[in-house]
Amino acid sequence: MTGHFEPDSLFHEGHGTGALPMPAAYLRLLLRRFGAEAERAHLLLQGTGISPERAHAIDPNATIFVWQQLRLLQNINAFAPPSWALDIGPALHGSAHGALAAATAAAKNLDRALAILERFAHLRAPYFSIRRSTEAGQHRVHLEILVEVEIELKRSLVETVLISVQALLESALGESMSEASFTLPFSEPEYANRYREALSAPVSYAAENPVIATLAFPEAWLELDCPFANESQYQRAKSELEVSERGLDGHDFIVARVEQILEASPGAPPSAEEIARRIYLSRRTLVRRLAESGTSFRSIVEAHSRRRAEQLLADHNLTIAEIGHRLGYTDPANFGRAFRRWFGCSPSAHPARQ
Repeated sequence: MTGHFEPDSLFHEGHGTGALPMPAAYLRLLLRRFGAEAERAHLLLQGTGISPERAHAIDPNATIFVWQQLRLLQNINAFAPPSWALDIGPALHGSAHGALAAATAAAKNLDRALAILERFAHLRAPYFSIRRSTEAGQHRVHLEILVEVEIELKRSLVETVLISVQALLESALGESMSEASFTLPFSEPEYANRYREALSAPVSYAAENPVIATLAFPEAWLELDCPFANESQYQRAKSELEVSERGLDGHDFIVARVEQILEASPGAPPSAEEIARRIYLSRRTLVRRLAESGTSFRSIVEAHSRRRAEQLLADHNLTIAEIGHRLGYTDPANFGRAFRRWFGCSPSAHPARQ
């Protein structure tokens, strides 16, 4: 039986990325790799609200919440070698990614394959997004991690995402991406020598940018014909992805996607127009969907700003004016009025500031 996989636990990330669904296939893969023994399976699933019995029986096409997958990864990090994400690389190739893999492999050229990833990758792993840029003859695929997690878990997420994206693009190219290069958003780990084997390309590190990993390759590759291009197969796989996307197009999903984009935006909140564009809706449709959910874009932004303000207040190295600026308030007086509306007191009087 497919469908949504309900958690047993009361623990639930009620907003943003954690509330988004993702396929249970990756949970099953990791459980088989690290939880073959009953005792270890219980440790792996601790805090997820999923019992080993249910996890082993779940259909890989069913869905779990992102927070459950992240808790699983966190549990793996507690006992597995630091390089465990590189060890499972071969299992993240091909059919592990379903219709996403089929569409990228059958695309006419690499540019079209990347467009599929840019549009549909969130169906498989909603905790990251893809955007692209070209500069000085180099095309860059920026992979942004959309969740705030500790450095060990972030490394694991980046590694599994990069290995998956690399495998998908190599299936489109029909050859190794050894002439590409990777930039990882953390300091060089002790097992850095493993990257050459896993990624087949040079790796550099950018700890000052803790969010975005980048894959770069010659711009000319975009027009390379894919050796396995097949228009009919491409269209079938793309249609399947579109059906899956529509299946997640419910009101709660739209709200969670808006919250996700807000959480990943470090400065002033993006406009309704920008968010609508990023989730492939018109502004009018976005507003209508949110109204049908009993909320509004302004209400979601207000709730996000309220949470973010409370978090930033705990950092006593930031002035009140700096906090307001980070939330998009260029006038401190406007921030003060908004804060009083949220909490009934001034920013300096809030308990987090004491």
